[in-house]
Amino acid sequence: MLFLPTMTDAIIRNVETNDWLTILLVLALVLTTVAKSLFESRFAYFTSLFTNNKYISIYGKEKNLVINRFSLLLFSAQIISLAIFIYLSFFALSDVAATTDYLFIKIISYLLVIIAFKYFLEKTIAAVFEIDALFEDYNFQKISYRNLISLYLIPINALLIYFSFSNNTLLYITIALFILVNLAAQLIIFRKYQKLIIDNLFYFILYLCALEIAPYLVVLKVIHLNAN
Repeated sequence: MLFLPTMTDAIIRNVETNDWLTILLVLALVLTTVAKSLFESRFAYFTSLFTNNKYISIYGKEKNLVINRFSLLLFSAQIISLAIFIYLSFFALSDVAATTDYLFIKIISYLLVIIAFKYFLEKTIAAVFEIDALFEDYNFQKISYRNLISLYLIPINALLIYFSFSNNTLLYITIALFILVNLAAQLIIFRKYQKLIIDNLFYFILYLCALEIAPYLVVLKVIHLNAN
């Protein structure tokens, strides 16, 4: 059964109160459009990440894998889209008041801090163990998939901003799909390093728990505490 807004289960939200969310949503779209316009061929390969490996094969050989104009444009759109989704989810699934001051700023700040901290910590560890090339390759793939996944949040965010649903079905479905697609992306990436992972299984599990799962759980907990 398709979950579509109808006269009985959805009403148009008060757009005036969502002006700043509209601006952010448009900004995410503009950043994506600029990336597509400036790097048309690259963007085409990028959007087919889940169907073929051409994007990784072609652009994974560049010198600046992570810090380049294309990645930074899409990363900015990713942060905005993800922060909007977390913001809307908190209001829908918790007792947080819609008038909570600066909650969105806190969310986007925590996301940026934890991502920057993780990146530099992982980069430091990679330098210590002399696996810089491996780290850059892995991080390039991880960021690429997450940038693409976050683009899918833009239309979902638009629905959640402008329509008020009688239940949270759409939100629950989106959260479940977001987690599943992220897991699928991680499995695709890990498959490339499966021999290395098997040989170092204990350290791999430690890495997952300490650097891929725990930081984001901490961010969500801190945001929740600050929102109440």
